[in-house]
Amino acid sequence: MSFIDEIMAARSAAHRDEVAVARRVAASFDRATLRLRERVKELRNMERLGMFRSATDARRQAEAVLAEVQGLAEIAASESGRLISFARERTIRNVLAETTMLAEEAGQTVSLGTTFAQVPYASVREMAERPVFGLTPQRGAARIAQRLTDDVRERLVSGLASGESVKDIASDISEMADITESAATRLTRTNMAAASNDALRATYEANADVIDGYVWDATLDERVCLRCGALHGTFFPLNSTPPGPPLHPNCRCVLTPHLIDEGAPDDDEYRRTRPLLESGERSKQTELVPADKRFEAWLRDQPAGATVNVTGSELKDDLWRRSKLPFTELVKPDTSVRSDAEALQKALTLHPRDSWLRAKAQELGVSPISVDTQGRKDALSASDAPFTLGSRRGLSPEAQALRERVDEAKRSRLMRNDEPGKVGRRAAREAAEVAS
Repeated sequence: MSFIDEIMAARSAAHRDEVAVARRVAASFDRATLRLRERVKELRNMERLGMFRSATDARRQAEAVLAEVQGLAEIAASESGRLISFARERTIRNVLAETTMLAEEAGQTVSLGTTFAQVPYASVREMAERPVFGLTPQRGAARIAQRLTDDVRERLVSGLASGESVKDIASDISEMADITESAATRLTRTNMAAASNDALRATYEANADVIDGYVWDATLDERVCLRCGALHGTFFPLNSTPPGPPLHPNCRCVLTPHLIDEGAPDDDEYRRTRPLLESGERSKQTELVPADKRFEAWLRDQPAGATVNVTGSELKDDLWRRSKLPFTELVKPDTSVRSDAEALQKALTLHPRDSWLRAKAQELGVSPISVDTQGRKDALSASDAPFTLGSRRGLSPEAQALRERVDEAKRSRLMRNDEPGKVGRRAAREAAEVAS
């Protein structure tokens, strides 16, 4: 196996640990939701036996349920926060050790000519405590507990106080429990993915003599999203700020190393993918594709009826399949997804005389915009992105120049400690000039 393939295998091992931790976190909240279901059944029996003399009596009983569930949810949040924090630090240490060992082995086989450096302990602690999407594990777990409490208060207590029956409310309570379990699992997986990728980046950064950056790698299957697919294959230099992974909750992407040594190619010629099915169901079969195959090329090989689940809408799927809009342009420079109208406007700036596009715009009531206006919109999106844009094969020279200009403006802002708004506006003006 190649070094990069070994890195992916290490990420898969971390994912298995991630699943185990997610189950334990979900189990912590299960105690609260299970008790909630039991108490609702008790209330239904009391209602059926006519034990509620008035709405006030029913509300009093509901408030007692709320107090018990709130206490259990707070305990679950505390346990989950500690569990996720511990698991994050353990994952970081495991991935660092595994990656360093694999890199040193790769150095012997592909003549990287170095011994990989260890990441300082202080950096490990900093990575383990880093908020993900603005939330620490403790705050994220507390937010799940608070949402469960608020939902019970709004639906159960207020519902019974207004005269609704417990029977009518029971199905909503069951849904709350399912949502809580999903949220707990999502919080865990997202934090563990962040820990794993932070550890990989730290290893790459500590070994700048053999690695000059990292490449975004998305999972090629039916669950991949448009944003991650558009980033697949994007190169980010060392000391840059990519938009993840994770790019979003439950993101499965990983950063792979980009080796400096031209004589050290990846000897893994193929990668395993899971083809899309028109039914939208998960394929039971896997297939091998060239390891360097672009995401767009892989997606174009999939059934036409299945790709709309990735592109997001029939219109955007048509724009891409008809070669009216490149796949990477289905998202903005800041990785947010273009709406149907925005995608159509972008396509019109690339093909202003296209009769099909003009007819589609008239049909949907979308007004065309000028190339300059589109360039300013993209430049503004690029300058507002709080991360390095990276570089992608297949971009036009103008588009790549825009990325490099904006990234340079961001680096200058960090070096000079300028006022962000002023630099952001300057970067937007410069990028607009390049784009036009």
